[in-house]
Amino acid sequence: MPPFRHASLLDGIQEASSIKLNNKIYEMQASGNDVITLSLGEAFFDIPVPSFEDLPAAKIHHYSHSRGLPSLREKLSGYHRAASGAPVDPEHEVMVTAGSKMAIFMALAAILEPGDEVIIPEPLWVSYPDQVRLARGVPVTTPWQCTVEELATYVTPRTRAVVVNNPRNPSGAG
Repeated sequence: MPPFRHASLLDGIQEASSIKLNNKIYEMQASGNDVITLSLGEAFFDIPVPSFEDLPAAKIHHYSHSRGLPSLREKLSGYHRAASGAPVDPEHEVMVTAGSKMAIFMALAAILEPGDEVIIPEPLWVSYPDQVRLARGVPVTTPWQCTVEELATYVTPRTRAVVVNNPRNPSGAG
């Protein structure tokens, strides 16, 4: 029996090239090959990580509030406030997800109706168009040299969002 799939959502959606490439790299590294990963958009230096020691250990490995443990959201809010000086409301402005892909998809799924358009300036992260399609929307890519003012020419009555990706992945330019 073939695996279940929802054809209207999955038609044209393929494994992201970044995932395919990174899985190959991980397999090569696991086999003992010395491979340097240049495909990921993650830092290759130590990133300061807040301590989570004061969080309730027994609770952090079980289901929690749908937006994440309140104590974790409070801690992340405080970390952001200390690092940037900008206040962040942990109750209404912080949500803990399984990663940025999930957060972006959830946001798109919440705001898009079938056929709604999302403007995505190039260069773009390879997952953005498929995330829009999975959320029943239509990705509208714009040329990399398009200015902010020129983006307005791509806005239609069906436009619901503009992806703001800074730095403009994968170029690293602002």
